[in-house]
Amino acid sequence: MISTGPLVDKLGWIALKHKDELIVRAKNIISTNKHIVHEWLKDNPSFECVLPSGGTVCFLKYNFDLKSETFAKLLLAEKGVFFVPGSCFDKEYYFRLGLAQDSKLFKAGLNELSNFVDEHLIS
Repeated sequence: MISTGPLVDKLGWIALKHKDELIVRAKNIISTNKHIVHEWLKDNPSFECVLPSGGTVCFLKYNFDLKSETFAKLLLAEKGVFFVPGSCFDKEYYFRLGLAQDSKLFKAGLNELSNFVDEHLIS
């Protein structure tokens, strides 16, 4: 297939007509999520990250003796929260954290991560 088709072309054209609104919306979501992470980190000292000034992705470092792939699989199975393990990027003991998610879901996911840690990793 060499073309995305007329429907995708039309949707792209509509998005470009509203690009300024879409950019503002995206920046607001990212800004809100950065604030959520910043506040969440205050209550979760076993985690740290450097929030990007101009991007939508960062690495969330954790201080538990649990490999990132194992941690991610357990978290997904038990809490339904998905992180890409840092091991996929040669960054063990990290998760890839995307900041462009719906803010309510984003906050709920971080809260479930906290619950998982409280239930299984902090004694």
